[in-house]
Formats: sequence, C-alpha cells, structure tokens
Amino acid sequence: MMTPDLLQRAGAFLYGDRWKAMLSRDLGCSDRTLRRWMAGKPMPAGTLEKVRAILAKHRRALEAIEDALEAAIEPVAA
Repeated sequence: MMTPDLLQRAGAFLYGDRWKAMLSRDLGCSDRTLRRWMAGKPMPAGTLEKVRAILAKHRRALEAIEDALEAAIEPVAA
C-alpha cells in the first residue's frame, strides 16, 4: 500500500525540492491532488505501481549514465 511517507520519500529522491509538482506531472494528476494524498486522502489503486515504474525508469537512466562514465575512464598504464 502506498503511504504518504513512501510517496514523499520517492518523490524527494527523484526530484528534490520540487518533487510534488514533478511527481504529480509524471503520475498524471494535479499537484493539488497529490497534496490531498499527502494529507491523508486515499490514493487510487495503481499509484504504487506507477511510482515503481517511474523509479525503474530513472534507475535505468542512471545505470546508462554510470555505464557511459565507466567507459570514459581511461585505463591506467602499468
């Protein structure tokens, strides 16, 4: 079950200080709706899965950047 605490933790990690506006955009709801959820209004079914999908998308993007950085490291001559 998605809780306001989990929603806040995921949003702040993904987007920083402006997480409410950016997460609501990615969830397809208004930031006002998201604020209602944070105040305790029940979240619709599927919110947890949507947040997990957003996290997975960001994880894949971070892994691609990490791979590119790893490839850019020049080997140290022995």
